[in-house]
Amino acid sequence: MFKIKRAFTLIELLVVVGILGIVGAITADVFINVSRSYNKANISAKVERNGNTALSQMRGEIRSARLVDSPNPQTLTIISSEGVQVTFSFVAESGSENGYVVRNKIPLTDNAYASGVNVTNLSFIVSDTDPKIVSITMSLTQPLGASGRIEFQAGTTLKTSVSLRIYE
Repeated sequence: MFKIKRAFTLIELLVVVGILGIVGAITADVFINVSRSYNKANISAKVERNGNTALSQMRGEIRSARLVDSPNPQTLTIISSEGVQVTFSFVAESGSENGYVVRNKIPLTDNAYASGVNVTNLSFIVSDTDPKIVSITMSLTQPLGASGRIEFQAGTTLKTSVSLRIYE
């Protein structure tokens, strides 16, 4: 008698290979998108964390200041409760250096070329009220030395207002 062998046909094998290819392509796309989202979230969090740290320090010192003055929109000079003069200012980016915020010429933000943040704008507005209110606006982006890929690009603008406490 004649025995029939059971095996897959060429068409069945091609269908399975096609289905596996489609599943593989979808899986790779999901993995790439998750990886991009993770990178973007990390850089965004780093940019915001750096900005919030600088704003927090400025807020604390401004709040307890006796006197504030803003000779230009990117500089704020305060006289602390101890009578010490402190100047906050913005240093703009140059071709090979990130922009940053300084306190008495000492950087408040991480301005490392590839791993820091780039402060693109800082402005102070001092109100003419009693007590004085200082409005601060700071814009930050990823560092100049970061990868140009979309998942490594992030930026934020932080705003806050600080009212001076009255010392009598």
